[in-house]
Amino acid sequence: MFKSSKITDLPINKLKYFPLLVFIFVNIISCYKEELVLIPETKEDLKLESLIYFNSKPCFFDEETSSLTYSLSEIDLENFSPIINFSPLVKVYYEGNLLENSKNLEFKNIEYKKDYSFCFVTNTDSVEIKLRFTALPIVRISKTLNIFDDPKIPAFIHISYPEVSKPDYLGYVGIEYRGASSQIYPKKSFGFNSLANKDIKTYKNTKLVGERENYKWILDAAYIDDLRLRNSVSFSIWSKISDSKNHFSINTMPVELFINNKHQGLYCLNENFSDEILGLKTNSEVLYKAKDWHDGATRFEYANEKVPKTDYWDGWEQKYPNPKSLINWEELKKLRNFIVNSKDKNFIDSIDYYIDIDNFIDYYLFLNLCSAFDNTGKNIFLMKSRETKKFIILPWDLDASWGLFWDRSYIEPTGILSNNLYDRLFELNPNNFKAKVKTRWFDLAQNVFSEEEILDEFEKSINPIIKSGIIDKENLIWSLNIDTEAEYEYLKNWLRARINYLDTYFSSLN
Repeated sequence: MFKSSKITDLPINKLKYFPLLVFIFVNIISCYKEELVLIPETKEDLKLESLIYFNSKPCFFDEETSSLTYSLSEIDLENFSPIINFSPLVKVYYEGNLLENSKNLEFKNIEYKKDYSFCFVTNTDSVEIKLRFTALPIVRISKTLNIFDDPKIPAFIHISYPEVSKPDYLGYVGIEYRGASSQIYPKKSFGFNSLANKDIKTYKNTKLVGERENYKWILDAAYIDDLRLRNSVSFSIWSKISDSKNHFSINTMPVELFINNKHQGLYCLNENFSDEILGLKTNSEVLYKAKDWHDGATRFEYANEKVPKTDYWDGWEQKYPNPKSLINWEELKKLRNFIVNSKDKNFIDSIDYYIDIDNFIDYYLFLNLCSAFDNTGKNIFLMKSRETKKFIILPWDLDASWGLFWDRSYIEPTGILSNNLYDRLFELNPNNFKAKVKTRWFDLAQNVFSEEEILDEFEKSINPIIKSGIIDKENLIWSLNIDTEAEYEYLKNWLRARINYLDTYFSSLN
């Protein structure tokens, strides 16, 4: 084993020649039980160096635990022999062996949930830093300013994917906190736009998740959900319901998030609905978001003839056209007035002029399957475009679902969710609406809505999370006590009971 002097023997001025690394004293254990850690600094261009690179991909540093994390797929764990790079101003040892810069390092029997010890040495001083491997992609946001709810601040994003053959993504973003009530939680979600440069107005389309180009993205904390997956799995299921052009979903990806040199735990990197991915191009097309309940306005319980000149109206928010250029509430005004005030015969004859009935039926069944109480009059988008011709629903914010209420409490697997629009559809039954609902339920129950397929979607997302041990990190970082296996067992039991309840309910629908 190599030798090193203690930190008490080090003249402090000898550290001044380290241009990329700053030394500070913290309470960690070094190779010789000393208190010393190397901390890369965010540079003026917002980029952040790493202590060590494997195959040109960084190991991401967490200052608090003096640890490194590297993203590597399970198939690449075997015979991993990366080319390593690090600052020429340090010596790096692994298992007592001095490593050579720009040479291969042969790992043996790599495992997730296991620490690998490196020592970084400068002249006569050393520090131990642990490395762990994760099956999840890693996102690092480096920035110099504090993040606020508004406005966005410039930052630099680095995404490292677990596949050895997949290149990292690096670029500028404009980032802010997102969410309303969720901002009370210690672990917060972020929204960001991908940028062409540090100017937060220079939007840039890129592919971060999936194969679609977009410029609007979300880092979802999923704090109320101990599985951290209810929202993303819900979108996966919605996307499988229909291949119709009138069904829109988003792509999501679980990641480990770092902000500067601080590990933030498990997040989901999600697409955000934008004019780009929805294909909205003209001012006659509209996109509205149900933002809050507003005394039932978003549940279509009353209509309002007074249209404002702002982007907010009775719990609704105009997302497209860009409200800075044009306010257009006319389409929503007509829809609200028709649903609330139309005579029964007019409603029966003309409702399918306003909405895509098939899309609304699918949303009704989906809403009740996952029992998303918070989404009957909030957390949806309404869109009308050249392609859709009529209004369609786009689901949103589905973390309070699958047996979970918005306040993190559990709910019973019984009961039917509705709003005033659906109440009128069931009461007046235009074009045999109830029969269509019943038939569609049992069609979907054979595949997409079957217990087997739903659990398969959850397990595809849960497995890499469990393998990586990120929940242990999540519990440590946020002082939690998440038990993934227990939470998933609850969800499975709840789902079985929920499907049985809905089968009985829709069987009796006449």
